[in-house]
Amino acid sequence: MRAQVAFEYIVIVGLVIAFLVPVWSYIASMNDQATQSLSVSQAQTAAKKIVSAADLVYTQGPPTQITLDVFVPRGVQNATIVNSTVWFRVYYTSGVTDATATALGSLQGTLPRSEGLYKFTITAVSDYVNISY
Repeated sequence: MRAQVAFEYIVIVGLVIAFLVPVWSYIASMNDQATQSLSVSQAQTAAKKIVSAADLVYTQGPPTQITLDVFVPRGVQNATIVNSTVWFRVYYTSGVTDATATALGSLQGTLPRSEGLYKFTITAVSDYVNISY
């Protein structure tokens, strides 16, 4: 009799585990997708925020300067400024996504690659906009 009760408990625990493993796996994959989507969205917001400030400074001309806080998300492996484009490349297990924004004028400067909140200084120079952090 005791062996039958023990066997039934083992079967019940096995069925619960067999049910929970796929559910946990599904929830974990949905969490990864949401995290990736959030980071790409944050990178796109960062690029747009920098370009928006650069456009404002560019249209006002020298010696206009703006200081702003920009959050760079996790997963950014490459952050560059090419001509008038701010470009964040975000890497994940599922692939690569680029978040870009294009300014009115020429841009020069550097962008951070590691996650965090950065204080950017955006300054109008004679024929370009300088971006530094």
